[in-house]
Amino acid sequence: MTAGRELNRREFLKAGGVGLLVGIYLSSCGDAPTLSSTLTPSPSATATDQPTAEPTATPRPIPNPDAIMQSGIFIQVDGRGMVTGYIPRTELGQGSLTAMSMIIAEEMDIALEQVRIQHSPLDPAYGDLHTGGSDSISSYFNRLGKAASVARALLVTAAARLLEVPYETCSTTAGQVIHEDSGTVYTYAELVEAAAEIPISDVSSYSDTKAASDYQIIGTPVADLDSRAIVGGSTIYGIDITLPGMLYAALAFPPILRGKVLGFDASQALDVPGVQQVFEIDSGVAVVAENTWAALQGVRALQVNWEAGGNANLSSTSIRDIFLSNQDSSRAQEQQILEADYEVPFYVHAPLEPMNCVADVTSTSCEVWAPTQNPGLALSRISSLTGLHRDNIQIHIPRVGGGFGRRLQVDYVEQAVQISSRAGAPVKLMWNREQDMQHGYFHPLSVHRASADLSQLELPSISSQTFQSWGDLTYAWRSVTNFTDAFVRECFLDEMAYALGRDPYDLRLELLPSSLHRVLDTVIQHSNWGERLPPGRGRGLACWSTWNVTPVAQVAEVSVSETGQVRVHRLVCAIDCGLVVNPNLVTAQMEGGIAWGLTAALKGSIDIEKGSVVQSTFADYPLLQMDEMPQVDVHLVSSDRQPTGVGEMGVPPAAPAVLNAIFAATGKRIRHLPVRPEDLI
Repeated sequence: MTAGRELNRREFLKAGGVGLLVGIYLSSCGDAPTLSSTLTPSPSATATDQPTAEPTATPRPIPNPDAIMQSGIFIQVDGRGMVTGYIPRTELGQGSLTAMSMIIAEEMDIALEQVRIQHSPLDPAYGDLHTGGSDSISSYFNRLGKAASVARALLVTAAARLLEVPYETCSTTAGQVIHEDSGTVYTYAELVEAAAEIPISDVSSYSDTKAASDYQIIGTPVADLDSRAIVGGSTIYGIDITLPGMLYAALAFPPILRGKVLGFDASQALDVPGVQQVFEIDSGVAVVAENTWAALQGVRALQVNWEAGGNANLSSTSIRDIFLSNQDSSRAQEQQILEADYEVPFYVHAPLEPMNCVADVTSTSCEVWAPTQNPGLALSRISSLTGLHRDNIQIHIPRVGGGFGRRLQVDYVEQAVQISSRAGAPVKLMWNREQDMQHGYFHPLSVHRASADLSQLELPSISSQTFQSWGDLTYAWRSVTNFTDAFVRECFLDEMAYALGRDPYDLRLELLPSSLHRVLDTVIQHSNWGERLPPGRGRGLACWSTWNVTPVAQVAEVSVSETGQVRVHRLVCAIDCGLVVNPNLVTAQMEGGIAWGLTAALKGSIDIEKGSVVQSTFADYPLLQMDEMPQVDVHLVSSDRQPTGVGEMGVPPAAPAVLNAIFAATGKRIRHLPVRPEDLI
């Protein structure tokens, strides 16, 4: 274990009042948590009381970075009784900040309204600063609960010592410490100074986290704490940020993916009213103007000579054909061998909020407003670009209008920083929809051969060929390889069941790990599995354990019209995500993941021709519409496991469940995505 040093109080927050700060962090060797507490300045009286992440800069730093080895989190109780948790995770719409607020409120016996979550200081010393892999709650449940329980124990100890009574005679409720025998009540705010003087070692025997049977908040359905602000329009997204004297920028990207600028003529762009500057940066030509419209019009007026680069002959069709021709068919003639080829296209993330970033770069500092999943990487890249020490760089994280893995990359942050540095002013960079669709990063195209010896009844062997361009053209897309792997295995298991004359559910129970059996049993019980359906209608089953931690099973009920139109009427989902912090948020994430998976199964894909992306807007890369969303029934399987992730877990089973249902309805096997009407006529 690495011992914690004294926390740096002077640098925590620059405001009046006092507060109790409890820190918990792990050594790089993964030892037990180290705890520390201190008396710190508290937020000013004008600070917001909203319990959610704020689109403002994070104070730097909370503790001395030398004292933190990995994954540091901190809880502060200020002089007004407000409790703030500092977590190195971004709210992407998954509801993690609400769940974290619930954990703190539970362990500290306070109302949710007294809790808020802010992002930790952006320094690698504070641990992993990226949000991905559906691990926010699973990573911080124990540590956050422990820090909160220690803070509560310190406050109770402070009250007991003031009253000169045993610790056990005091209790807590609603942000107060109560001594029933004397009728004395202290608010947490009244105790923070005294609590901060107590060594952690004095409360080690009193700071155990609650047993699950004692939970009052955890496990209850709570609305997302940001919902009212989002619906009311007061939430600040990155695209909403404005600064005094700010200019606006747009980029001309090369028509060929990752091409380069050979030269350009800016004369017509500079003639556009409002355009002030035109210059080249690493990824294209920037137009800086007085407003966004002028910047976009300036880009259209540019005349650029592009170098195509190495992707000029890139074609999704040719990649697919090469992959298919490479498939080994040597086993196809063997008796009892079943084989099938499956194809997955390129997909794009297409978040509703396109890439954007505000940057203000001077010779001595850089301040950035970036809706990002990866502020740690952004900080490193900004430092490299500007030559500034990271202590002179501030990154604000506004609310993010959709991440899905796209915002793990920070190209748009780098672009904004380069443009502001050249322009000599704060700049808001805006991508338009076409650019966001055509110049981002893609889920890779792949082709898969599945085969099984039906005489031996074992899981199929699967060989895969995937377009390899990680970090250049392709990158993490919601559920990443789990989506592709689930599509192939679960569709082929259905083919095996049909060839063997077996029920697909029974075959999965026999072949798949026992960890999947409970969700399979649950989804079968609630989906009318085995009941007859009218002609042209069918049910399909699929299951998957994303990252091998969260089992999910789904049954889709679909119909197929005479014109080949697929309609998903109902989708039943069962998930085992361990202890459920907030059932509402788990259900919402399953619904969102299912919508994502159905879009991939039935809607758009990305085609590349001669190095350029064909699709450009939601007109030719359509998303699932609200009137196409099926009835979704989500069932949470009770579990005594620790919480596991849910953000990506609803995605992988959706597509194979639908394709298996299409076969049940029509007798036609579709082995590629997305399904087109012409596949079914």
